[in-house]
Amino acid sequence: LNPLLSISFEPGSTMKPFTIAAGLENGTLYGGETYYCDGSAHYGGHDISCHKLSGHGVQTLEQGIANSCNVVMMRVAEKIGQDEFLKYLKLFGYGQETGISLPGEAIGLLQDPETMGAAGLATNSFGQNLNITMSQMVAGFSSLINGGNYYQPQIVKQIQDENGNVTLVGV
Repeated sequence: LNPLLSISFEPGSTMKPFTIAAGLENGTLYGGETYYCDGSAHYGGHDISCHKLSGHGVQTLEQGIANSCNVVMMRVAEKIGQDEFLKYLKLFGYGQETGISLPGEAIGLLQDPETMGAAGLATNSFGQNLNITMSQMVAGFSSLINGGNYYQPQIVKQIQDENGNVTLVGV
């Protein structure tokens, strides 16, 4: 088994840029919002903590990512809404095969929309209670830096220039 394809994990804070991107892309966010972090937020009957228990205070979206603020992400996900949030996770390629031409690819684990609830949405926003593979993470991040375009990962044997000369050897 190739662990990059076959083993899924909780992505943790690496999920935070996807939460912000989903809100910006669907128009829920405009980029100038601020949120207040006092160290925790209450969702679905649970107090869910930020890693900075004393809180970050007022945070912009950029500061929320830079400071890895869980409360900002929970507030953003609440604003986006569960159905839209899950839609964007799937658009980023989570919960499904990437289609890479290697055997043994896992699909990870997304929460069921019927049972996710407020606490599930809150924790998903900062990368807990969902599982993805490393190949899904790389493909997802590539879409963030490629203008929002998702490209199916490919295995490359070699790259040739216009004259047929090998310029890069892959796997």
